[in-house]
Amino acid sequence: MSERIAYQTSKEKFLRKWFITTETIIDNLLAAAEKVASLNSFSVYTDGSNQDFNGHNIMDLGWVIPAFNNIGNNIEFRCTTEFFPSLTKAEIMAMITAIAITPVNSRVEILSDSQGAINIFNNILDNSQRKNKKKEIFNNNNMVLTLAAQQIIQDLKLQISLIKVKAHSGIEYNEIADHLAQLSSISPFLDP
Repeated sequence: MSERIAYQTSKEKFLRKWFITTETIIDNLLAAAEKVASLNSFSVYTDGSNQDFNGHNIMDLGWVIPAFNNIGNNIEFRCTTEFFPSLTKAEIMAMITAIAITPVNSRVEILSDSQGAINIFNNILDNSQRKNKKKEIFNNNNMVLTLAAQQIIQDLKLQISLIKVKAHSGIEYNEIADHLAQLSSISPFLDP
C-alpha cells in the first residue's frame, strides 16, 4: 500500500510540475496514471481540435488507451485549453498529456491523425539522439510544447513510436479520441 501511495505522490508532483490546471484535470490524469502504472508498454489514440466557443478560441483534446492493453476498460481523457490556439498545438497537447501519465521506462505507441504533430514528435525523438539537441526544436511554432515533450520523454525515459492513422475513416479508437475532443467543445469551461 505504501508503494502505491509513494507512486501517486511522485506522479502527482510530476503532473503538477508540467500542467497548470484545475484539480479535476490533475485528478483525472492521476486516475489514468494509476491504471497504467503496471504496464511497461501500451498504445494510445490521440486527437485535438481547435474551436470557437462563444467568441473564445479554444483547443479541445482527448485520448483513449484501448482495453486490449491488458487493462479492464478503456482509459479515456479529455480537456480544453486556450491561449494562442492552433490545431497542431491541440494535437501536441493531447500527446503530451498521454505520455505524462506513463510509468518510467515504458514504451508508448501513439496513434494520431495529425501528420504535423507526428513530425514534431519525430523531430524530438531524432534530436534526443544527437549532440546538438536543440537545433531543429527551435525551428517550429510550438517550441515551448516541443521542449516540454522532450523533457517529459527524457525524465520518464520513454520509448515512443508514432503511427499515422487516417482521420474519420472508421478506426474505432481514433473515432473515440475524436469524440472525446469534440465532447470538450460542448462545454469547454466545465471540468470533464
